Amino acid sequence: MTALQYWFSINVVPQPMPQIRPLPLELASEIKEFQQIGADAIGIDQGAAPAEIVRMIKEKAAHVRAEGQVLDEDATVALGVLLGEQYVREFGWHWAHVNHEDDGDDDNYFVCVLPADNSLSTNPIGWVSSVLSQETPNNILLHFNMVAANRVPPAAPGQALGYH
Repeated sequence: MTALQYWFSINVVPQPMPQIRPLPLELASEIKEFQQIGADAIGIDQGAAPAEIVRMIKEKAAHVRAEGQVLDEDATVALGVLLGEQYVREFGWHWAHVNHEDDGDDDNYFVCVLPADNSLSTNPIGWVSSVLSQETPNNILLHFNMVAANRVPPAAPGQALGYH
C-alpha cells in the first residue's frame, strides 16, 4: 500500500457522529455568572462589541503567557466562557454539551459553542486553557475573524467538527 493509499484509507473511514445535548439549566446559569467574572478580569463591559471582547481576551492571554503567570481554574473558565459567548452573540452560535467519543459517558461531554447546524464545535474553556498554558498558539482573535469571514473547514451538519 502506498502512503497515499494509506492516508486515504484512514481519512475516509466514516467517523461516528458526536452526541450533542443541551446544557443542564444549572450549567447554563453558571455560564452567565462566569461571563461577568471574565469581563471583570479584562476590564470590559459584557455589552461591548464581541470583536473587542475577543481582542481583549487575546491580549490578556498574551500578557499571561509573556509574564509566565498561571491563572487559577475559575479565571481560566471565566475567560473561556466569555470567549464562547462572543460566538453566540456575534454569529448566533449556541452552547451545548458535545461528546466525540460516542460512548455516552458524562465525563466525555465538553461544554462547546456550535453554529445552528452543529457542523463545527469549539470548546472555548479547553481552548483558552491550552492557550494560557502555552500548549497551543494564541490564535484567539484570528479564529474569531476566520469565523466572521466564513473561512471555516467544511463540515457536515451534526458533525460538530472540533475547530480551534
